[in-house]
Amino acid sequence: MVGLDKGRIYSVAVVRDKSFSCRVHEEGVRVVEIVEPDLEAVIENRMAFPGGIITYQPQECQEISCPNFKKCVPIGLTKGDKCKIIDVEGSIQCPSGRPLLLAKLHRSME
Repeated sequence: MVGLDKGRIYSVAVVRDKSFSCRVHEEGVRVVEIVEPDLEAVIENRMAFPGGIITYQPQECQEISCPNFKKCVPIGLTKGDKCKIIDVEGSIQCPSGRPLLLAKLHRSME
């Protein structure tokens, strides 16, 4: 990975032994390897099959008080991202009555 993209979520996979002095952080900084983790997101049930590749579309919802809102419009995924469906975790209760499922997605770098 060359750099980090704004609006994405990353996890530290490996902390390397290499460190560098830093003017901001008194104890210096360490070199790390990062990965983009799998993310939970709500998808339409018509495209929810494990192993499938989808073009991610956030749910168009204005119900910000809904307990599922953060999964309908998750941080780390943007409209048009190619994602692999890792797992389908089950249906959610949508106040609008839409047939939606909670899925674990992994953004494809291709």
